[in-house]
Amino acid sequence: MIPLTDVVSSTIKAVGYGKQGLLVVFLSNPSKVYAYGGCTQNHAELLLAAASAGKHFATHIKGLPFTTFDLDDLPDLKASPRFPFDPIDWFAAAKAVGAFFAPPSGLVF
Repeated sequence: MIPLTDVVSSTIKAVGYGKQGLLVVFLSNPSKVYAYGGCTQNHAELLLAAASAGKHFATHIKGLPFTTFDLDDLPDLKASPRFPFDPIDWFAAAKAVGAFFAPPSGLVF
């Protein structure tokens, strides 16, 4: 199975690592998985640990060669307990990142 981890980001939905390389699911196209074959598991870990996943991706990964897959093309991914992706728990995210978190308008903590 290819585990994916949800990301609190305005551009990236989830990140994982598998035999295809670094796997990224974007919010703009959640039915596709982008596989960056030249990336290592360390790239995935750094992306997940970054203060801003979108900025880290834009700086260090965007522009590298990638392959896209439909979710149906990756049966291991569909079998993962992380699929379908869990909705973002804004309250848990706010606690996790503290003052650096700007909740969507209308949410009060």
